[in-house]
Amino acid sequence: MAVGPCGLRFAIEIEETKDPHFYGVTVPDILGCTTTGRSIEDAIANAREAIALHLQYLAAEGLPIPRPRRPIEIRIIRRPVDAAA
Repeated sequence: MAVGPCGLRFAIEIEETKDPHFYGVTVPDILGCTTTGRSIEDAIANAREAIALHLQYLAAEGLPIPRPRRPIEIRIIRRPVDAAA
């Protein structure tokens, strides 16, 4: 979960990549809001920043600010272990 401006709290999804030290992050309730991190902690911190910047941009452009629609959580999507490895 990451907090945006006005105290809005958004669920985030953190996905492992092929690189074991690299994670992709999406914010399902904010279309186009993505980031990355070198660790899960880094990914969470970067998600907070990405949410804040994305919402600031929307506000500056006079666009609607999305409201959280999902339960507030941090979901970590693990890559399946390669059976051939």
